[in-house]
Amino acid sequence: MTGCATPCPREQISQSTHSPGPLQDNEVVCRAAYDMHFKPSGDVKRSLVKNADLMAGTLSVWRLKSVREADTLIAAINSTQTANRLRRLYVVPTSLLRKVARKNGARGASVLDDTDCGGGIDHPDHAVIAPCQSVNANETDEDYQLIKNEIITLFVDGAYFVG
Repeated sequence: MTGCATPCPREQISQSTHSPGPLQDNEVVCRAAYDMHFKPSGDVKRSLVKNADLMAGTLSVWRLKSVREADTLIAAINSTQTANRLRRLYVVPTSLLRKVARKNGARGASVLDDTDCGGGIDHPDHAVIAPCQSVNANETDEDYQLIKNEIITLFVDGAYFVG
């Protein structure tokens, strides 16, 4: 099986001077879901995990020391967000995201302490989910689609959510 080593070398090295350090397996991360991520029926759209962001290794998540921090994070996000209302935070243990696998069972994803929020803003609690470097991050690749689907399932079906 080819894939990321466990642990992934990229996950062991801090990606930013603003970071408190690499994410540990006992941490949880959350994905923010805004009005635009929901269908009129209330079901979550697949755009919760945007192809362009996941393929680039920049799928934003926020690290939490505990699920209890989620309410504080919701208030902070809503204080800066005006175009879309934050509806839900999907919370998943980092250890489960690191178990996302490809068709052959090899590891498929990494969780990195990349604090770049875009627009020149760095935040110590920002992180990203990225495909392993050996994954063909292409929308038509079967392994990529499997990885994306597993990440969506973890966030939507198997995770604790706030909101």
